[in-house]
This record gives sequence, C-alpha cells and structure tokens, in this order.
Amino acid sequence: MTKPSLYTLFMTSLGLVLTSPSVVWWLLITGILRTLFSLPDPANESVASFPLIIVFLITTVATPVIYGFYYEKIDGSSTSLKNIARSHIVNYLVLLLRMYLPPLAIAILPGVLNPQAYHPGYFHLTLVFFSLLYLYVIPTYYHSGSQRGAIGSGIQTLLQNLTISTPLLLILLGLETTILLSHLYHEEIITRSTQFFLVVDFGVYFIASLIDFVLFVILVTLLKSYDTPDEPDT
Repeated sequence: MTKPSLYTLFMTSLGLVLTSPSVVWWLLITGILRTLFSLPDPANESVASFPLIIVFLITTVATPVIYGFYYEKIDGSSTSLKNIARSHIVNYLVLLLRMYLPPLAIAILPGVLNPQAYHPGYFHLTLVFFSLLYLYVIPTYYHSGSQRGAIGSGIQTLLQNLTISTPLLLILLGLETTILLSHLYHEEIITRSTQFFLVVDFGVYFIASLIDFVLFVILVTLLKSYDTPDEPDT
C-alpha cells in the first residue's frame, strides 16, 4: 500500500482544519480581539496591554484542547471537550515549560555574562532553532499519551525522518520568520497605517494558527504511519 505524498497529506490536513467551523470561528474571534488589543493606547499603555495578556492566556490554554480535538478526529475516537481539556491542558503546559525553559536560559545567559557583546538576534535565533528541533515533540506527546520521553523521542523522530520532514521544517521556518518580523516591525507598521496594521496583524495570526494546526495533523498522521510498516502493493 503506497503512502500518500506530503502534498496530498497537506491538502487533506488543510481540509480537515478548514471544515471545523468551531475552530475557524475561534481563530476569527480571538484574532480580531488580539489585533484590536494590540493597538497602542496613548493614555495608558499598561491598560491597553492587559486585555491582550488575557487573550494570550486564553488562547494558550485553548490550544491543547484544539490539538486534542484534531488528534481524536485522526484517531477515530470521540471524547467530550471537557475530557480533552482535563487530559491535556496541564500536561501540555508542563511540556511547554520543559521544552522552552532550557532554550530561554541558553538565549539569555550570554547577555547576562557579557551585555556589551550580546546581540538581540541571538535570542530570536536560539528560540527558532529549538522550535524547529521540537517539530515532532508535541505531536509525539499526543500520539504516546505521555509527556515523559516526548522531547527526546520527538527529536529522535525528526533526525530519523529528516528527508520527509524537511518541507515541514521549511514551512515552520517561514512561519516563525513571519511572526518574528511582524513583532519586530510592529511599531513601524502602526505608524505607517492603522488599517494596514489591523490587516497584517490579524492575517499573520489567523494564517499562522491555521498552518500550525495543519502541521499538527500532518505530523500526527506521519507518526502513525511510522508505526505501520509499508505493505507491498498488490
């Protein structure tokens, strides 16, 4: 039995994501709120940032539930969102801390030791590098059902399947670069045109979120295929 090409897998995964109205509506609503709350308040910047922090926290907590929702669709199982939330939110957040606390320390430490020679670009490059290295980690956690060993196993899976994973790494790199540039040029875009900023900020968030879920679906599907040996064509 011939496994589908990466292009076919991408289109199938995109279709799965786009045909989930609740997720699309969630991204639309949170994207609009996030963009509006990102606009600066000349009177009080701290007041303007507080709602943005709330939206960030809500979307962060909702992300593992959405991942779990798509994993169950792929797996053919069915569980309530309440059970998905109970199973994954805490484990997902703990896994994120385990994934990114060491890279954050690596990224910040040179600036603490030698502030004069430290370049902010090192911080961003370090986080992007680990994001690429961790390509399979979160899908591995959902696939295995345990965060124990997910980081090591995810990295090992990437290294063992580097050829087929390269296009996905390039997509993720483009995604990370776009998000990084939108943050770096945040003030310049607002200064140029508020309307232009609204379109760019919302567009980056919405498209990046969609692609993130598409990549998750692809990676989980690939993990399942790695567990199943190829069958000879008949």
